[in-house]
Amino acid sequence: MVWIVLTLNGFGPLIQLNRSLTVNDYVQLLGEILQSFMAFMYPKHDEIFMDNNVATCHKATIVPDWFKEHYETFQ
Repeated sequence: MVWIVLTLNGFGPLIQLNRSLTVNDYVQLLGEILQSFMAFMYPKHDEIFMDNNVATCHKATIVPDWFKEHYETFQ
């Protein structure tokens, strides 16, 4: 499985996972990859974040909680 960030301004790193993506994996990727990538690509915080909302991990309760906790990065 692979995970990637796609934006109008470019692609983030392609992350290869040797297993299915779990909720904990997804939250870890949000913190370690997405947060720093979006801060670099959008220093004025003018981004709009969307996920495909298909994967089970996107729908887990912990994910919106993570975004609420990191609101300053994703305004």
